[in-house]
Order: sequence, then structure tokens, then C-alpha cells
Amino acid sequence: MALYTHASNYMNMTTTTNPRSALLAAVLAGIVLTTGCHSTVSTIPATHQPYPSTAKRDTVLDVQVVKHPTEIEFTNTSARAFGKSTIWLNARFHHSIDSIAIGQTVVVPLDEFIDEFGDAFRGAGFWSKEDPDKLVLTQIETVNSDGVTELVGFITVRSNE
Repeated sequence: MALYTHASNYMNMTTTTNPRSALLAAVLAGIVLTTGCHSTVSTIPATHQPYPSTAKRDTVLDVQVVKHPTEIEFTNTSARAFGKSTIWLNARFHHSIDSIAIGQTVVVPLDEFIDEFGDAFRGAGFWSKEDPDKLVLTQIETVNSDGVTELVGFITVRSNE
């Protein structure tokens, strides 16, 4: 049987450091210090617009908007065609459209509706991590024949979710 003994006095021990290790540690510390506290100023793209709360709104059309788990669907059953417009959900999320003809059916994925900060409308689905947003208000922002911007209401229909 062999016994291993060692000196119990550790006071006089010295350690040597590899110069490459010290340089690498200094570089990594510099990177962490310069990038860890750095923040960038983000600008909101022009497509992210606030809700037009001052627009004229006194019309509701008999256009029924149905919310499905991942999209909305509606048919323009009114006698009015729409040119370049913006669809608004819940007075927060918007999606631009080129036109809606009389009798045209429109299907738009819910994740294409964004708010002024770039957040998307949360739809449902098998892989959803969060509860879906409820749809309670649907409007279209358009310019009427007098050249005035107005918000026209659509009828929001609850789907079988």
C-alpha cells in the first residue's frame, strides 16, 4: 500500500499564466463591456401607423367579417367598392389593401395585421404559445367621395372557436 503525501504549506506556491489566455480574457471582457450595454435606437417603419382616432365614423355597412383561427374572411356585400384602404382590427391592428370590389371575398391572414409598434395580431392554431386575440371591432379606413378620410364599420361575427 502506497501513501501519497504532499506539503501542507501552500503559501510559497506560484502560478504561471499563459499570455494567450490573458489576452483572450481581456478581449472577451472588452467585447462584453462594449456590446452588452449598447442599445440601438429603432425607428418605426412607415407601414406601422397609429389608429386614426380623429377620422369621421358614422357608417356601418352590412359586411360580415368572420374570424377563423388564423385568418379573417369577408365578402363585400355592400353596394360600395373600396380603393386603396386600410383594414383595422380592434382599433389597433392594421393591414393595407389595394382595393375591394363589390361582391369580392377577401381572406387575410391574422399575422399580417400589425399595430403601430410592429406587434402582430395573435391568431389561434395548434402551435400557438399564447391565447389568441379576440376580434371585437372591424373597420376600414378609406377616403369617401368628398375626399374625407373615414372609418367605415363592418359587422364582426364570432366564429366557432
